[in-house]
Amino acid sequence: SLYLFGGKRGVASGHEGLGLHYTSDLWMFHQGLWTRLSGGDVHPTGREGSCMVFIRDDTLLVFGGQHVGEEKLSDTWQFDISSQTWRQLGLGGPQPDPRAGHSCAALKGHLVVWGGKTTGPTRGGDVDDCWAFDTETEEWNQVNQGEDRPSARYAHGAAAVGDDTMFLYGGLLKHRSDELWKFSFMNATDGTWERIERQATWPPAMSHTSLVSTPSELFFFGGMNEHQDYTNDFWRFDLSARSWTNLTTACGPVDDDGDCTHTPLTPTLRYGHVTAMAGSRVYVAGGMNGLGYREDVWSWASASWERVWSSQYKPTERFDHRAVVVGNDMYIFGGVALRSTYSLVVNDLWKLDMDRGVWTQLERYDLYPMKPAVRPENRQSHGFINVKDKMYVVYGNVLYEDFTGQCPPQPDCPPNKKDVWQYDLENNQWLQLSPQGDLPQGRSKHTATTVQGNIFMYGGISYVQGYYNEMLDELWELRVDSCAWNRRRTLQPRPHARMDHASTSWADVLFVLGGCKQYIERDFWKCQKEDLLNDLWAYSLSRETWTLVPIITASLPEPRHDHSLVTRGNSLILYGGRSYDTDGNSVHFDDAWELDVTPSLCLYITSRAVCQSVWPAESWEDLLRDIQCPNHKSSLSNFNIALLVFNALLLVALILVIAFLIRPAWMRRMRDSSWLSTRRNSGYMFIHKNDDHDP
Repeated sequence: SLYLFGGKRGVASGHEGLGLHYTSDLWMFHQGLWTRLSGGDVHPTGREGSCMVFIRDDTLLVFGGQHVGEEKLSDTWQFDISSQTWRQLGLGGPQPDPRAGHSCAALKGHLVVWGGKTTGPTRGGDVDDCWAFDTETEEWNQVNQGEDRPSARYAHGAAAVGDDTMFLYGGLLKHRSDELWKFSFMNATDGTWERIERQATWPPAMSHTSLVSTPSELFFFGGMNEHQDYTNDFWRFDLSARSWTNLTTACGPVDDDGDCTHTPLTPTLRYGHVTAMAGSRVYVAGGMNGLGYREDVWSWASASWERVWSSQYKPTERFDHRAVVVGNDMYIFGGVALRSTYSLVVNDLWKLDMDRGVWTQLERYDLYPMKPAVRPENRQSHGFINVKDKMYVVYGNVLYEDFTGQCPPQPDCPPNKKDVWQYDLENNQWLQLSPQGDLPQGRSKHTATTVQGNIFMYGGISYVQGYYNEMLDELWELRVDSCAWNRRRTLQPRPHARMDHASTSWADVLFVLGGCKQYIERDFWKCQKEDLLNDLWAYSLSRETWTLVPIITASLPEPRHDHSLVTRGNSLILYGGRSYDTDGNSVHFDDAWELDVTPSLCLYITSRAVCQSVWPAESWEDLLRDIQCPNHKSSLSNFNIALLVFNALLLVALILVIAFLIRPAWMRRMRDSSWLSTRRNSGYMFIHKNDDHDP
């Protein structure tokens, strides 16, 4: 478990905060879950710059820090993990001066404190004194360190190795330091320092960093360098060889502006964070940089970083986003995120591990040392699909409407995009595509669907001169391998132009269901009940034709828009959506419907070759099966009725052929002659053809 105490809390980047203040809350992070420990009514005051150590498996000790007005503190507190209670210690006898930015370590049953910045009565500014708190007697003693010791400083890093040794690195003096010191703790009153000799490979001077250790190594991450820049430097010190190794994750390829075109996964630049060691893993949590206060947790092992995600961490509430499923993970992108007093169109990408129920945010700006060179703009009402383990964002709207039909005052209105973005799951990287051929006009509220490895975009609405002004019925194909747009032939009959519909694919067929149709005589981007559709259309790639799917049932889904449609096996599944009541208020659906794509329906909408490749041979015996929706009795469709008539005519023809083959002898004697019939007035005249002349 990782324990986190106090600190200065502010507005985390991308989230609403409660304002800047000092906190005294104590949190435990265990198996992906943060838990706030109660602590009771008696607890330390809010602070930053304190130190905390484990003395025993169930006891934490906290000392010093500063709170409002940078007032320094010198109080000592013990937290009992089993009872979750605080108790103040060391109220009598000599005590260290109030301080912050100091270091501490648990050595031989003592809390050992060194250095820091103080405003105590005996001295001001930085200090170089050492104190030891005996956890048995609950008394403080000042430790004699000798003359050869580190100069006064604060904001350095320190870590215990074993039960009697502490290492100290860096810190802020009149300048930032790159010194590494070893402190040997003898008893409550004595200890000695040794300065580690500098080698050719050595980390830069650093302050506001933190140091952790194993029995054989030291690690430090981040901090502020001598140029006062935030860093994500990561170094390892081998205690036996007394040598440093730079583990800092290097930037990827650099573009013309000197920015990384792809940044490997690593914690962002920061200082004032905390680190901890658990087994062979280094953990980094919190801190601050130019983007705000950090709330992330990272772990390092086996030469790579990994973001440690809390099961409580999830996307903000939103609507009009899009989702796809890849393997056991669901990804969502964009949409309109809801804040307490406003809404904002976003461009964040999230992954939900559906086995563990844990969200992960991908390609977030403030998780990386440098911003990704490319990424889609914020958007809603876009297309989002998966093709061959790559995800695509297709067109969409970059502004959030105020439901008046007019976009807010923006210099770049109209906001409909006509771009296509590809996200590589393996490399965690966005790439903007440059499709060839004629480009479809900008649009939103369309659908984008994968059919046989290519992307099909249908319908939507264009946005010109600040108003939605054209409903679209175009069908476009983006050929993924050649990255080229191709407008598909859409002869009559074809679907009505529409927006906010749903689409899915099955075999070589694109299905389009429902949505909101065009009404020219008014502002038609805003749907009314009479504008809504519940028709189902099928576009066959092999036939290049649209077909209105005939479905006759006792009950049909109500007309709707903003619903979802997916394929499951040989069925289409419809869920949800919304309509309107007589007063124009939204009515939301929570119903689910299933349509079985039977062999007979398959033949009706696409080619026999496609159907035979989907349905096994034994399924063709079921050609006359009814098309049903769940929990509703269905009747024969027009197509099935036509099929019955056709089969009856075939049977009559077969009977006539058989009758001809077994005709009587008197008919067989006329086999050398042929008969024609011609209409003459109201009767017929039969003409016999002789062998001597033509009729």
